[in-house]
Amino acid sequence: MPTNFTMRQKTASGYETLYPKTVPEQIITNENNRFVTDAEKSAWNANASKTPTVYGTCATAAATAAKTVTATGFALAAGAMVSVTFAYDVPASATLNVDSTGAKNIQCQKANIKAGVIKAGDTALFVYTGSYWYVLAVDKSAADLSAPTYRPLGSATWAEVNEIAQAGLAPLYWSIGDTRQVTLSTSEVITVRIEDFGHDTLTAGGTAKMTLGMVECLNTTRQMNTSNNTNVGGWGSSAIRTFMTTLLGQLPSDLQAVIKSVTKKASAGNLSTSLTTTDDKLWLFSYTEVNLPVNASYSPGGEGTAYPLFISDAARIKKVNGTDSNWWLRSPPVNGNAGFCNVNNIGKAATSTAMGARGVTVGFCI
Repeated sequence: MPTNFTMRQKTASGYETLYPKTVPEQIITNENNRFVTDAEKSAWNANASKTPTVYGTCATAAATAAKTVTATGFALAAGAMVSVTFAYDVPASATLNVDSTGAKNIQCQKANIKAGVIKAGDTALFVYTGSYWYVLAVDKSAADLSAPTYRPLGSATWAEVNEIAQAGLAPLYWSIGDTRQVTLSTSEVITVRIEDFGHDTLTAGGTAKMTLGMVECLNTTRQMNTSNNTNVGGWGSSAIRTFMTTLLGQLPSDLQAVIKSVTKKASAGNLSTSLTTTDDKLWLFSYTEVNLPVNASYSPGGEGTAYPLFISDAARIKKVNGTDSNWWLRSPPVNGNAGFCNVNNIGKAATSTAMGARGVTVGFCI
């Protein structure tokens, strides 16, 4: 059947064309008779030259939080996505300004971005929520994967350790047992190690990101109580707990600034099996926390949970000035009211009168 044809109908005045049908020109030119207005066409044509998904680069210096992205033809709108390769690290609480569309906060894990999430050479994918940029993924550069800036533990500042820990990234950077040195204001140098991640309960609520403890004891032994041999009031009323405030003040100020208060449990002392709770920034370990064998004469149980490095008698041995020594625990023994539990020089459970001098090793949380 031919495709080009004309259909006409005979009328009183002649013939009327039925196909193809012509229409008055004003039907087409009149906006009221069209599905799309000229204004809508112009807006659509303008947006056609821009896309909500682009790739860009950022060369803003590492120390500058206001990051600018060079990208072409980007329209900022909710749902817009952008991939950005960063020449330098992205610091905490940074903002992103894509193609001069305005600086917007960067968020990751439902909070402002932390230091260490995006590093030099990384490419990150963001989505705009309508009020801030949210990190969907980070493609780590080969350099970032093979040699992170913050490994080993001793190469990071305490502020950086805290930033990484609070972002929940500490287990990706470090391992239980990693160590670093700390110099006290007395010039004594101590070594601390990571005891565990997510182990202790914060006084303010939630879980502390990291727990660290001394590898050995302080150079000077101390008494649990200085005036008499008693454990009445337990750890909470002991003289050595008061000393923790002094020791805290001897730590470097940047470390003091990131230590978090946590809740600690210990038996109440004076033959009691009841537990008391204290809020501490520095603390002695408990009988339970160093994984000593269950013994109702020493501990009623429930004084926290064991840290994973205390796996044997040998793992519990600590030194004072290079010599294997007894070291204090915060647990009063249930079977006596004159002293406190300690770990002896071969890593086993022992008790000593409160005025006896024993080694001191402390823990703390970040």
